[in-house]
Formats: sequence, C-alpha cells, structure tokens
Amino acid sequence: MSKQSGNISVRAALLLAAAIYYFSIAGTILQADQPEPAANPKIYNINYTDKGFSPKKLKIKSGDSIRWTNKTEMELQLAEGSHPKHTDCKYCPHGNKKGSYILIDSGESYTFKFIGAGATSFHDHLLPGMKMKVIVSE
Repeated sequence: MSKQSGNISVRAALLLAAAIYYFSIAGTILQADQPEPAANPKIYNINYTDKGFSPKKLKIKSGDSIRWTNKTEMELQLAEGSHPKHTDCKYCPHGNKKGSYILIDSGESYTFKFIGAGATSFHDHLLPGMKMKVIVSE
C-alpha cells in the first residue's frame, strides 16, 4: 500500500467516524427540541350543536386530542384561525392546507392531536360567529 492510499484510507475512516458522531448527536438534538407529549394523553370531547361549540374554551396539554362531534342537522366546516381565509392556523388539523377546513357531517366526529404549546381558535366556516378557543400547554 502506498503512503498516499494509506492517507486516503485514514481520511475516509476519520470522515466516516465524524459523520456517525454528528448524526448521532444531531438526532439527540432534534429529539430534545420536540415538545414532550402529555404523560397520559387524553381525548377531550367537543360537541357542536345549534348553539355552537360546547365547551367554548378548552385547556389541554401537548399530546392531548380533541374529538369534535357534529350534533346538528347540517355539516360543520371546522376551520382554524380567522374567518374567512384561515391562513393564520397554528396547528392546521386540515393537513397543513392553510385556508382550508375539516368537513364533519351531521352525526360524525373528527379527532386531532395537538403537539406544542400555544393558543388558537376554531369556528364553523358557514357560521363564523360559532367559535371556540383552545389553549395548549406543555
């Protein structure tokens, strides 16, 4: 083996070792930045009736879920953020499609898990006066 090929092998080994170390640490850092989900995640029920959401304000923990149930005869167009654009959504339960909403038919339910602390509001896109607030703590 020549001295030059030996140097290349040593360099390759050092680069490989550095890459393995970097990615093992990077994974730990990324995991540390993730919010801790609730120790015992809960599912909270929100009923949507002709009088609106019940309850109108809910405090939950990161990792908890909300199940919205439509108890009206009409469809519920559940939207996050301000009406009518819904572009200021924090959690985007509609698949991160800002400006969209979740369609919940009469008698049906929809469940969404909240990750990360924050506060947001939801409303019925068809009846924007029907709204509620969710506060998520770590």
